[in-house]
Amino acid sequence: MALHDRKPSRTIRLVTVTMAGGILATLAACDPFRPTADRYFDDGEITVAIESRLAYEKVVDPARVEVETKNGIVHLRGTVETLDQRMQAGKVASQVTGVTSVDNELEIYRR
Repeated sequence: MALHDRKPSRTIRLVTVTMAGGILATLAACDPFRPTADRYFDDGEITVAIESRLAYEKVVDPARVEVETKNGIVHLRGTVETLDQRMQAGKVASQVTGVTSVDNELEIYRR
C-alpha cells in the first residue's frame, strides 16, 4: 500500500483539530473590536456595579460603606466589623470590569 493511500490516523486528526482550536482562541483574544472597560464602563457604572456586588454577596453592610470611582480607581471608605470583611470588599471591588486599582480605606469598627 502506497503512503498516500493511507487514512490520517486518529492522533493526527486530534492534534490538527486541537491546534486549529488554539489558533482560533488566540485570534479571538486579539480582536481589536472586543469590548474593553474604557469603551463601555464609566466611573458611575463601576461604582454601581461594586455597590451591587457588595450588597448581593453580603460582604459588608452597604449603609456603612461608601464607594467612589475616579478614572477607574476605586476608593472604599467607611467601617466594617472584621479584617476579613475589609479584605473581601477590596477583592470584590478589584474584580469589577473597568477597575484599575482599589484604595481600600475601610476601617475596622467593632460594635
